Amino acid sequence: MKRAFAIGETFYDITFREKRPISANPGGAMLNTAVSLARCGIDANLITEFSTDHLGDMVNEFLKFNGVNTENIYRYKEGEMPLALAFLDERNDAKYVFYETYPPERLQIATPAFRNEDIVLFGSLMAVSEQAREKLLEILKAAKDAGAILIYDPNLRESLLNRIESVRSMVKENISLAHVVRGSHRDFEIAFGKDDAEQVYEHVKECGCNCLIYTKNDRGVWLRTDKCQKYHPVPPVKVVSTIGAGDSFNAGLIYSMLTLNDENFFTKRNNKNSWENIISTAISFATHVCTHTENYISKDFASLLK
Repeated sequence: MKRAFAIGETFYDITFREKRPISANPGGAMLNTAVSLARCGIDANLITEFSTDHLGDMVNEFLKFNGVNTENIYRYKEGEMPLALAFLDERNDAKYVFYETYPPERLQIATPAFRNEDIVLFGSLMAVSEQAREKLLEILKAAKDAGAILIYDPNLRESLLNRIESVRSMVKENISLAHVVRGSHRDFEIAFGKDDAEQVYEHVKECGCNCLIYTKNDRGVWLRTDKCQKYHPVPPVKVVSTIGAGDSFNAGLIYSMLTLNDENFFTKRNNKNSWENIISTAISFATHVCTHTENYISKDFASLLK
């Protein structure tokens, strides 16, 4: 059975609108993606870390209830469950404040035994953490050596601008390890000061990856590979929250890749018809998540896919 792995930090998210809390959910980009995939029936494995406190136990129980494999989670005793406060503006876009207390030793897990045709998603804050860097690279290189497809989502935040030089160096190395880069326009503005899909693709190629999926909120999605070029518009939607939209887009990408009836896609990744299906599915996942306050696709939506 093909598997998906998502590697990144986990938070407990509390969302505010007009200075009032409106929802509280387990979160973090990679957790959001893993939960959506598990709800679709995919063998979803989360590689992350969080505490053994009461809130951490709640998150762990939530993951198990939703069918996410928790064997590769580091539960530390020194420190608390990280919190992410999300403040929605008038367009229901979010600005974040993070509260994190990690132990000195990060991500203390055994490297999983990856297989050919696994898909490994990585990114967000853990992918540019100097403290977690050594272990993360060990895991990513093991996955690549095993023949897995690596997808990198930078998912950068403005708070990283105060150390942008070290962040930029890690972003470039992450791109060099990836087979596919899926980033938002804001990611590349923060990392490289570029906001045009063609300019970003040239930069991604220079870093060592020739497949870019560039998203720009409601303005659409651009696919660029050495053989495929396509712009995809996105449908209008009444937005309740954009939190989890990009993460659910990633879940749609991975779900489509793992269920694709194209034996050559994992090696060539240049079939235009396959990409059409993959991007369309990813857009439908992201659009759906914008209509509610959870960070993942609903079980009802997932049931329509099976």
